[in-house]
This record gives sequence, C-alpha cells and structure tokens, in this order.
Amino acid sequence: MPKFELGQVVATPGALSILWSSGQMPTEFLHKRHNGAWGALDSHGPSKTQSL
Repeated sequence: MPKFELGQVVATPGALSILWSSGQMPTEFLHKRHNGAWGALDSHGPSKTQSL
C-alpha cells in the first residue's frame, strides 16, 4: 500500500543515463520508496523518513 502520493516525478538526463547503463530502471526505486521500503538507513535517516 502506498505511503504517500508521488506527485510529479522528474530526473536529470545524467541520472537516467547512469540508471539505464547499469541495467536498472527508475521505476524499481520509485515503487520501493512509494511503498515504504526505505532500505538501509543511518541513525539519522529513519526519523526523517518516517515523518512522511
């Protein structure tokens, strides 16, 4: 279940180029974050992220 509305999603051409050259699609990351799969966070990350 989504944790928040994505709104308009933008990326720089450079970021897209690096993702595609590595064989990864931006949608992989968007889907994970949209559903609250934050990944590994440092001690400061969870409190900021959880506020969403």
